[in-house]
Amino acid sequence: MNNQEYSAYCYSQLVQVFSNTHKGQKDDKLKFRTEGLLQAGKLLGFFSPGNAKGLMNKAHIEVFGQTVEERKNHNGQVKKSLIDDDSDFSTFQLTSDLKSQLVKKNIFSFVLACICIINRTLKY
Repeated sequence: MNNQEYSAYCYSQLVQVFSNTHKGQKDDKLKFRTEGLLQAGKLLGFFSPGNAKGLMNKAHIEVFGQTVEERKNHNGQVKKSLIDDDSDFSTFQLTSDLKSQLVKKNIFSFVLACICIINRTLKY
């Protein structure tokens, strides 16, 4: 296997990991395997750490439409705005069972964002 074939294989694995995450179907085993592939590629000289990061960002853009860093910043801003928002969510009581199900499916932040948007829309 040459450098290009190895990079292409790593890229396909990264796309699969990100696609699974995007669908809410995280696969830690695949994620850790892919991280191992990237580390092995660096150690074997198939690509530099910068090239590995570029490969990761390229796959991330294909799936999410933005780089890893852009998505982190965006998610951080959304979380911060939810924390800083002084809106009253008492009418949107979530049972602990429902909350744990939402957290497990990685949509709890999405639900909170929707509640925030609805609440702001109703104020205006």
